[in-house]
Amino acid sequence: MLMLLNKRFLIALFLLSFFAPTSVFSTDLSDAASKLEGIESQKIGSNTYNSSPDQNDFFNSINPDQYYVGGGDVFLISVIGNSSVQYTGTINQQCDLYLPALGIIKVGKTTLTIAKNEIAEFVQTKLKKTSNIYVELVKVKKLTVSINGAVANPGTYSFSGAFRVLDALRAANNGAVPSYNECNLREIRCITRDSVKIIDLFGYLLKNDIRSNPYLYPGNSINISFATRHATINASIKSVVGGWVPIKEDESLSDFLSLFQFDGSADTSKIILQRTGQDGQNSVRTIPWNNSSSILLQDRDVVTVPQKRNYSVMSMASVTGEVASPGSFPIIRDSTTARDLLELAGGITAYGDKTRAAIVRHGKIESSDSARILSLSKAQGIGIRPEMNSGLLRMSIIGDYSIIELTESNSSVKLSPNDNIVVPRKDIFVYVSGNVKRPGAYKYNANKSSGYYIMLAGGYTSKADKFNVFGVRNYNSVSQIIDLSEIHPADVIVVPDSQQAKFLTVIFLPILTAAATIISVFLALYTVAHSSGK
Repeated sequence: MLMLLNKRFLIALFLLSFFAPTSVFSTDLSDAASKLEGIESQKIGSNTYNSSPDQNDFFNSINPDQYYVGGGDVFLISVIGNSSVQYTGTINQQCDLYLPALGIIKVGKTTLTIAKNEIAEFVQTKLKKTSNIYVELVKVKKLTVSINGAVANPGTYSFSGAFRVLDALRAANNGAVPSYNECNLREIRCITRDSVKIIDLFGYLLKNDIRSNPYLYPGNSINISFATRHATINASIKSVVGGWVPIKEDESLSDFLSLFQFDGSADTSKIILQRTGQDGQNSVRTIPWNNSSSILLQDRDVVTVPQKRNYSVMSMASVTGEVASPGSFPIIRDSTTARDLLELAGGITAYGDKTRAAIVRHGKIESSDSARILSLSKAQGIGIRPEMNSGLLRMSIIGDYSIIELTESNSSVKLSPNDNIVVPRKDIFVYVSGNVKRPGAYKYNANKSSGYYIMLAGGYTSKADKFNVFGVRNYNSVSQIIDLSEIHPADVIVVPDSQQAKFLTVIFLPILTAAATIISVFLALYTVAHSSGK
């Protein structure tokens, strides 16, 4: 039996050694191929990679007026109306296209649009009768590009010919765009065999000018340096770039400003330029916008486009609850009132309680505000539990939210950005919770105190803390602890545990339970030991 097992083991070991190297080698090749395909097919604006073996997913996005044909591009030429006449050819390294039975077409380094027209015209000259010629790019060239300078992984990369300069930089920088502020994306040197082209990627990143992000071409060498000259702009602009922005050599102020899209609040009639000289002295000058083209920027210049005077800033505020059209609405700071916003929301419905409507504002209310402010009240009286008192004080100090009641007299309160007007549903009850004999909802009766509702609830239990009764008022998702000087419908009256009851339930009873358990264990052990002795 032992010999039989040893033979089986040796056979299994032999088979494993025979197949294992092939399996491991093929896995390594597969991983390497996947990584290469991932680099070649990186999607624009994404950190994900496409591992599909088909590298022609960019056909629909290729701009024929900007894409230059080169070695490796494959064309399919069809004669419309005659399905049997088709030609396939590949552009060689000299940018010539050879079509069997037709000859060589000197295409040259030209755009895809021009190349298609030239190919169609050449084929037409070889046919006996006039036909419609359809020329299609069916496979995009692959190319090798050298990337050097301010990227995480400089080196040589293989890409699809449908990739652009920004895609190459992302691939060499761990999938991320190089730093806008530290790297000179404004003067990228793209070197070919016969020319050097300076690319300003800010034209694409800030102005969406696709011409500033050209396609790669075989043999490109891309050099990106760290920025050595900067200027900063202070203005209401819509831009992903802030702080110190790289500037080009001999760049005019107007060219620099043309990179940015200004908000409507910017006063573009004038520019304030602050400059620090070599002697450390600062100079400030105001330049009319029309003269900005004559000013050349220098390192560390500060450009300011001031805000228009009396410009009304638009913000948003919301209305929730019982209104015809709840939602968010635009407001003008220090102008739009609560009444205006309620009208925009279609007014209060028949189910809304306008007497309990309020503005929920994040932050503290200015003392000059004419509205009545419901601030957190510190508990008064004797026998205040320390944990409740400290909790109330902490909530008062934090002041996360302020509540402004909306009455007929103060509905003209001016709104602030992100205010929320809450219109609660009508309610006819006051709710009593905690240590009363019959907690629940009781019909609201105007001008009645909290004691009245506590009596309706059967009065205090023996565990009640009579000196620290408090109220809770809800405003949508915000709740507020209030005193009980005035009861409103839907208010919640809370009767907490007394200190003695808390001591009994939290401290004494657990200790008593633990002691009883220990005694029971000892009695059980004693009984078992006594029984064993007999």
